[in-house]
Amino acid sequence: MSSRNCKTRNLSWRICNSRRVNSLKDPWAILAYTWMIPSADNAGRLEGDATILAGMLFPRQREEITTERMIEILQCLHDAGLLYWYVKGSDRFIQFPETSWGKYQKMVGNMKNKSNFPSPDQDNYSEWYNMTRENSLEREKEGKPQISDNKVITYSRESKVAEDPRKKKKQGDNTKSDKTQYAEFVSMTATEHESLLSRLGKNGAARCIEILDNYKGANGKKYTSDYRAILNWVITRYEQEDNQKGLGKKDDECENAIRRLTTCL
Repeated sequence: MSSRNCKTRNLSWRICNSRRVNSLKDPWAILAYTWMIPSADNAGRLEGDATILAGMLFPRQREEITTERMIEILQCLHDAGLLYWYVKGSDRFIQFPETSWGKYQKMVGNMKNKSNFPSPDQDNYSEWYNMTRENSLEREKEGKPQISDNKVITYSRESKVAEDPRKKKKQGDNTKSDKTQYAEFVSMTATEHESLLSRLGKNGAARCIEILDNYKGANGKKYTSDYRAILNWVITRYEQEDNQKGLGKKDDECENAIRRLTTCL
Protein backbone atom coordinates (compact mmCIF):
# COMPACT_ATOMS: atom_id res chain seq x y z
CA MET A 1 0.00 0.00 0.00
CA SER A 2 1.88 3.01 -1.26
CA SER A 3 1.38 6.47 0.22
CA ARG A 4 2.65 9.13 -2.19
CA ASN A 5 -0.82 10.62 -2.59
CA CYS A 6 0.12 14.23 -1.83
CA LYS A 7 -0.43 16.25 -4.98
CA THR A 8 -1.63 19.65 -3.85
CA ARG A 9 -0.49 20.14 -0.23
CA ASN A 10 1.92 23.05 -0.10
CA LEU A 11 4.92 22.69 2.22
CA SER A 12 5.98 25.99 3.79
CA TRP A 13 9.61 27.13 3.76
CA ARG A 14 9.26 27.80 7.50
CA ILE A 15 10.05 24.17 8.20
CA CYS A 16 13.69 25.15 7.58
CA ASN A 17 13.56 27.16 10.83
CA SER A 18 12.13 24.36 12.96
CA ARG A 19 14.23 23.98 16.12
CA ARG A 20 13.29 20.35 16.56
CA VAL A 21 14.28 19.46 12.99
CA ASN A 22 17.51 21.45 13.13
CA SER A 23 18.47 19.87 16.44
CA LEU A 24 19.05 16.56 14.62
CA LYS A 25 22.73 15.79 14.13
CA ASP A 26 22.21 13.36 11.26
CA PRO A 27 21.69 15.19 7.91
CA TRP A 28 20.19 12.04 6.41
CA ALA A 29 17.54 12.06 9.17
CA ILE A 30 16.67 15.69 8.34
CA LEU A 31 16.38 14.82 4.65
CA ALA A 32 14.31 11.70 5.33
CA TYR A 33 11.93 13.66 7.56
CA THR A 34 11.22 16.36 4.97
CA TRP A 35 10.91 13.83 2.14
CA MET A 36 8.48 11.70 4.15
CA ILE A 37 6.03 14.59 4.47
CA PRO A 38 4.94 14.62 0.79
CA SER A 39 4.92 10.79 0.85
CA ALA A 40 2.38 10.66 3.70
CA ASP A 41 -1.38 10.77 3.25
CA ASN A 42 -3.59 13.65 4.37
CA ALA A 43 -3.81 12.26 7.91
CA GLY A 44 -0.02 12.25 8.25
CA ARG A 45 0.42 8.47 7.99
CA LEU A 46 2.47 6.20 5.78
CA GLU A 47 4.02 2.74 5.74
CA GLY A 48 6.83 2.27 8.24
CA ASP A 49 8.72 -0.71 6.86
CA ALA A 50 12.39 0.35 6.76
CA THR A 51 13.18 -1.49 3.51
CA ILE A 52 10.18 0.00 1.70
CA LEU A 53 10.94 3.52 2.97
CA ALA A 54 14.60 3.30 2.01
CA GLY A 55 13.60 2.45 -1.56
CA MET A 56 10.81 5.04 -1.60
CA LEU A 57 12.79 7.98 -0.23
CA PHE A 58 16.31 7.16 -1.41
CA PRO A 59 16.03 5.09 -4.61
CA ARG A 60 19.37 6.44 -5.89
CA GLN A 61 21.26 6.24 -2.58
CA ARG A 62 20.65 2.60 -1.61
CA GLU A 63 24.37 1.90 -1.12
CA GLU A 64 24.37 4.57 1.59
CA ILE A 65 20.83 4.12 2.94
CA THR A 66 20.56 0.40 3.64
CA THR A 67 17.69 -1.14 5.60
CA GLU A 68 19.84 -1.03 8.74
CA ARG A 69 20.68 2.64 8.16
CA MET A 70 17.01 3.45 7.57
CA ILE A 71 16.12 1.77 10.87
CA GLU A 72 18.61 4.08 12.64
CA ILE A 73 17.09 7.12 10.92
CA LEU A 74 13.53 6.15 11.85
CA GLN A 75 14.53 5.48 15.45
CA CYS A 76 16.27 8.86 15.59
CA LEU A 77 13.16 10.68 14.31
CA HIS A 78 10.93 8.67 16.66
CA ASP A 79 13.12 9.55 19.66
CA ALA A 80 13.22 13.23 18.67
CA GLY A 81 9.41 13.37 18.71
CA LEU A 82 9.15 14.18 15.01
CA LEU A 83 7.21 11.06 14.09
CA TYR A 84 5.63 8.08 15.85
CA TRP A 85 6.95 4.73 14.53
CA TYR A 86 4.50 2.04 15.60
CA VAL A 87 3.42 -1.55 15.00
CA LYS A 88 -0.09 -2.70 14.11
CA GLY A 89 -0.49 -6.43 13.63
CA SER A 90 2.67 -7.58 11.88
CA ASP A 91 3.32 -4.31 10.02
CA ARG A 92 4.95 -1.01 10.88
CA PHE A 93 3.51 2.43 10.21
CA ILE A 94 4.36 6.08 10.80
CA GLN A 95 2.19 8.83 12.24
CA PHE A 96 3.22 12.49 12.16
CA PRO A 97 2.06 14.29 15.35
CA GLU A 98 -1.22 16.13 14.79
CA THR A 99 0.17 19.24 16.48
CA SER A 100 2.94 19.61 13.89
CA TRP A 101 1.36 17.99 10.83
CA GLY A 102 -0.56 21.12 9.87
CA LYS A 103 2.06 23.58 11.07
CA TYR A 104 4.03 23.79 7.82
CA GLN A 105 1.35 22.80 5.30
CA LYS A 106 -2.38 23.00 4.80
CA MET A 107 -5.06 21.14 2.92
CA VAL A 108 -6.91 23.07 0.26
CA GLY A 109 -10.15 22.69 -1.65
CA ASN A 110 -12.03 19.46 -0.96
CA MET A 111 -9.04 17.58 0.51
CA LYS A 112 -10.09 15.39 3.46
CA ASN A 113 -8.09 14.34 6.49
CA LYS A 114 -8.56 10.59 5.94
CA SER A 115 -6.22 7.61 5.89
CA ASN A 116 -6.23 4.00 4.73
CA PHE A 117 -3.53 3.16 7.26
CA PRO A 118 -4.49 1.97 10.77
CA SER A 119 -4.25 4.51 13.57
CA PRO A 120 -1.80 3.93 16.45
CA ASP A 121 -2.92 2.85 19.90
CA GLN A 122 -3.93 6.11 21.58
CA ASP A 123 -2.49 5.30 25.01
CA ASN A 124 0.93 4.33 23.60
CA TYR A 125 0.90 7.35 21.29
CA SER A 126 0.04 9.74 24.15
CA GLU A 127 2.79 8.27 26.34
CA TRP A 128 5.35 8.69 23.54
CA TYR A 129 4.17 12.22 22.75
CA ASN A 130 4.27 13.45 26.34
CA MET A 131 7.61 11.80 27.05
CA THR A 132 9.37 13.22 23.98
CA ARG A 133 8.01 16.70 24.75
CA GLU A 134 9.15 16.52 28.37
CA ASN A 135 12.58 15.35 27.28
CA SER A 136 12.78 18.11 24.66
CA LEU A 137 12.02 20.84 27.21
CA GLU A 138 14.63 19.49 29.63
CA ARG A 139 17.32 19.36 26.93
CA GLU A 140 16.47 22.89 25.76
CA LYS A 141 16.86 24.20 29.31
CA GLU A 142 20.26 22.48 29.52
CA GLY A 143 21.27 23.82 26.10
CA LYS A 144 21.74 20.31 24.69
CA PRO A 145 20.75 19.00 21.24
CA GLN A 146 17.76 16.67 20.97
CA ILE A 147 19.75 13.63 19.85
CA SER A 148 23.50 13.07 20.12
CA ASP A 149 25.66 12.10 17.14
CA ASN A 150 25.91 8.35 17.60
CA LYS A 151 23.38 7.41 20.24
CA VAL A 152 19.95 5.95 19.63
CA ILE A 153 17.54 6.40 22.54
CA THR A 154 14.43 4.27 22.97
CA TYR A 155 11.88 5.88 25.28
CA SER A 156 10.21 3.65 27.84
CA ARG A 157 8.50 3.76 31.21
CA GLU A 158 11.87 3.08 32.84
CA SER A 159 13.42 6.23 31.36
CA LYS A 160 10.45 8.30 32.52
CA VAL A 161 10.85 7.04 36.08
CA ALA A 162 14.56 7.81 36.00
CA GLU A 163 13.88 11.40 34.94
CA ASP A 164 11.53 12.04 37.85
CA PRO A 165 13.69 13.01 40.88
CA ARG A 166 10.79 12.34 43.27
CA LYS A 167 10.64 8.70 42.16
CA LYS A 168 14.26 8.07 41.31
CA LYS A 169 15.29 6.72 44.70
CA LYS A 170 12.11 4.76 45.25
CA GLN A 171 11.61 3.22 41.82
CA GLY A 172 14.64 3.95 39.66
CA ASP A 173 17.06 1.88 41.75
CA ASN A 174 14.65 -1.03 41.83
CA THR A 175 14.29 -0.94 38.05
CA LYS A 176 18.05 -1.12 37.63
CA SER A 177 18.55 -3.94 40.13
CA ASP A 178 15.67 -5.95 38.66
CA LYS A 179 17.36 -6.23 35.26
CA THR A 180 19.16 -9.45 34.35
CA GLN A 181 22.06 -9.71 31.90
CA TYR A 182 20.99 -12.05 29.06
CA ALA A 183 24.00 -11.27 26.86
CA GLU A 184 27.16 -9.18 27.10
CA PHE A 185 25.38 -6.01 25.97
CA VAL A 186 21.71 -6.89 26.56
CA SER A 187 19.76 -6.75 29.82
CA MET A 188 16.08 -6.59 30.77
CA THR A 189 13.72 -7.48 33.58
CA ALA A 190 12.44 -11.02 34.08
CA THR A 191 8.93 -9.85 33.16
CA GLU A 192 10.17 -8.39 29.88
CA HIS A 193 12.05 -11.59 29.08
CA GLU A 194 8.98 -13.68 29.81
CA SER A 195 7.02 -11.46 27.44
CA LEU A 196 9.53 -12.17 24.66
CA LEU A 197 9.38 -15.91 25.38
CA SER A 198 5.59 -15.96 25.18
CA ARG A 199 5.64 -14.01 21.92
CA LEU A 200 8.62 -15.55 20.11
CA GLY A 201 9.35 -18.83 21.87
CA LYS A 202 12.68 -19.82 23.38
CA ASN A 203 14.66 -19.90 20.13
CA GLY A 204 13.11 -16.71 18.76
CA ALA A 205 13.75 -14.73 21.95
CA ALA A 206 17.34 -16.01 22.09
CA ARG A 207 17.96 -15.03 18.47
CA CYS A 208 16.54 -11.52 18.98
CA ILE A 209 18.79 -11.02 22.01
CA GLU A 210 21.74 -12.25 19.95
CA ILE A 211 20.95 -9.82 17.10
CA LEU A 212 20.74 -6.85 19.49
CA ASP A 213 23.87 -7.94 21.37
CA ASN A 214 25.93 -8.13 18.17
CA TYR A 215 24.54 -4.80 16.94
CA LYS A 216 25.32 -2.94 20.18
CA GLY A 217 28.74 -4.54 20.52
CA ALA A 218 29.75 -3.72 16.94
CA ASN A 219 28.39 -0.16 16.83
CA GLY A 220 28.71 1.05 20.43
CA LYS A 221 24.98 1.80 20.61
CA LYS A 222 23.19 2.31 23.92
CA TYR A 223 19.49 2.02 24.65
CA THR A 224 17.51 3.12 27.66
CA SER A 225 15.55 -0.13 27.32
CA ASP A 226 16.91 -3.14 25.42
CA TYR A 227 13.45 -4.70 25.60
CA ARG A 228 11.87 -1.73 23.82
CA ALA A 229 14.64 -1.81 21.21
CA ILE A 230 13.81 -5.44 20.48
CA LEU A 231 10.13 -4.54 20.06
CA ASN A 232 10.98 -1.52 17.90
CA TRP A 233 13.17 -3.15 15.25
CA VAL A 234 14.91 -6.39 16.24
CA ILE A 235 11.78 -8.54 15.89
CA THR A 236 11.28 -7.20 12.36
CA ARG A 237 14.87 -8.14 11.51
CA TYR A 238 14.41 -11.59 13.04
CA GLU A 239 11.20 -12.22 11.08
CA GLN A 240 12.88 -11.19 7.83
CA GLU A 241 15.76 -13.53 8.61
CA ASP A 242 13.36 -16.36 9.47
CA ASN A 243 11.43 -15.86 6.23
CA GLN A 244 14.65 -16.01 4.20
CA LYS A 245 15.59 -19.28 5.92
CA GLY A 246 12.16 -20.66 5.07
CA LEU A 247 12.59 -19.78 1.40
CA GLY A 248 16.04 -21.37 1.38
CA LYS A 249 14.65 -24.56 2.92
CA LYS A 250 11.95 -24.75 0.24
CA ASP A 251 14.59 -24.33 -2.48
CA ASP A 252 16.61 -27.19 -0.99
CA GLU A 253 13.52 -29.41 -0.91
CA CYS A 254 12.80 -28.64 -4.56
CA GLU A 255 16.39 -29.45 -5.56
CA ASN A 256 16.25 -32.77 -3.68
CA ALA A 257 12.95 -33.66 -5.34
CA ILE A 258 14.36 -32.90 -8.79
CA ARG A 259 17.46 -34.95 -8.01
CA ARG A 260 15.36 -37.95 -6.94
CA LEU A 261 13.17 -37.62 -10.04
CA THR A 262 16.25 -37.46 -12.31
CA THR A 263 17.69 -40.58 -10.65
CA CYS A 264 14.47 -42.49 -11.24
CA LEU A 265 14.46 -41.52 -14.91
